[in-house]
Amino acid sequence: MKYTTFAAIKKSVLIGAPVIGFVFLIRSCAGCGDAQPPLQEQPYASQQQQAPQTQMQAPTAKPQYGAQELPLSSTEQEILQLQKEPLSLGKQDDNGSLKRTVKKGSVKLDIRCDQNKGFTSWNRIKVDWDNNKKYDEKWNFRPDGTVARFVSPNDDEDYSIEYRLYNNVWKLK
Repeated sequence: MKYTTFAAIKKSVLIGAPVIGFVFLIRSCAGCGDAQPPLQEQPYASQQQQAPQTQMQAPTAKPQYGAQELPLSSTEQEILQLQKEPLSLGKQDDNGSLKRTVKKGSVKLDIRCDQNKGFTSWNRIKVDWDNNKKYDEKWNFRPDGTVARFVSPNDDEDYSIEYRLYNNVWKLK
């Protein structure tokens, strides 16, 4: 590499880095002083507009199954956000579907999109709360916007309990 080329690269880095940092600082502080009204409850289907990329927080304990209603936990909200992320984050599997695996602490998620069945977003998620290689739950995201949650209370992949998501509450079906 010639010295003039090296000098040009050096100058562009020395000038570009502060400019990029300044732009990042301005964009991150753009809404710092704005007060936002509290969120209102909406059906899940109406919340599926834009999905920012999320990273899961440390998971909470495994839910207690069998109740008529279960509130949506913060970890479950994060799982719903992961469902909205772009398909470009997945990898093609042998069956013509896209697959993505997310691990955080003791929770493992297997996220899938069945493109061969016409789906254009992540439509299935399996949740292993204790990372014992047996899935505790499987979630189905249907085209009409409903979310079905099938639960294996004995951690044996026998999904005998079904919940549906209504206004951020899981209701026993």
